[in-house]
Amino acid sequence: MRFRTRVRHGAKHLDKLMPGWARKVRLRDLELRNPFYAGKGTCGCILAQLDAITRRDGFPGTYVHGAHEILGVEITDDSIEAEGFTITGSTNETWSELTDLWKDEIRARR
Repeated sequence: MRFRTRVRHGAKHLDKLMPGWARKVRLRDLELRNPFYAGKGTCGCILAQLDAITRRDGFPGTYVHGAHEILGVEITDDSIEAEGFTITGSTNETWSELTDLWKDEIRARR
């Protein structure tokens, strides 16, 4: 579980920035490797899902916009990976592991 600490750090950061965020993420739709979220029934990462909820311009939520608007950083910022929102050199296996860790963290907050 090499990413667990990163995910916990990212979840704590979201707790401060957006209290109640975990109840807003649809676990069934959660897929960290997908940077877009167009609504119920589609896949999307955490930042894309939260971005979709907070956007007022009618566009679907995206990872890039969510990072900027919710976390206040660009996707090139080292904190994005350090907080478990993405991984460099990823494979299907590492994305699945990261998604499962986020699901565990979200369930613990509900």
